[in-house]
Amino acid sequence: MFKSRAGFTLTEIIVVVGIIAVLVTVTYSNFNESTAQARDAQRQADLRNMQNAIELYKNKIGRYPAGCRGANQWSGQPGSGYDCDSATEDYIMGLAPDFIRVLPKDPKLNGNQSGYLYATNAAGSVYTIRARNTIESEESEVNLVERPKHPFRSCDVTAGSSSGICDAVSPSLIKSQSCEWTNAIFTHSYGLWGGFADEPRPSHASRYEEETERILCTLP
Repeated sequence: MFKSRAGFTLTEIIVVVGIIAVLVTVTYSNFNESTAQARDAQRQADLRNMQNAIELYKNKIGRYPAGCRGANQWSGQPGSGYDCDSATEDYIMGLAPDFIRVLPKDPKLNGNQSGYLYATNAAGSVYTIRARNTIESEESEVNLVERPKHPFRSCDVTAGSSSGICDAVSPSLIKSQSCEWTNAIFTHSYGLWGGFADEPRPSHASRYEEETERILCTLP
């Protein structure tokens, strides 16, 4: 007769524990990747919703809304490092609740130089809005090459050419490194903008271009 075997050997237990650890690691990695992709999708949706609200504001008021910290500088959500002096959450003035129910916040900040930011010039004729330094699921070298063509690229730049506005910035302005297409801030940020593409060029076109470049290309 055969004797029944009681329990497992130490080797068998180690093998089983190792397999479980691998499965947990794979599951956790897949979960993290999926949640990162979901947050990036949310960032794009938030920017698009804010862009729609900003354009609705301009159609009614005649100019783009001001940022809470004034013209030609970033105004941002609480915790972004560019938040309003009064700690208000309305970093885009007059937009909520008439044109958007509430101004969104980035789902996961990446330090105090990140989050949803907005800027406009003094005339309110050009604006940009960004999810700065928080992209999580599109950071590979392959996507770095494609970033200048990305529909949510943070600045108007073109890799290896001078066709982007930020590649031909006015000599009176110094382009921010955050708009260099190989810079980490550029590759980790989403952005949308408006004003220059949909309006006819005035007679003083060079000044108009400078105002556009000031907002899109020179903010740090």
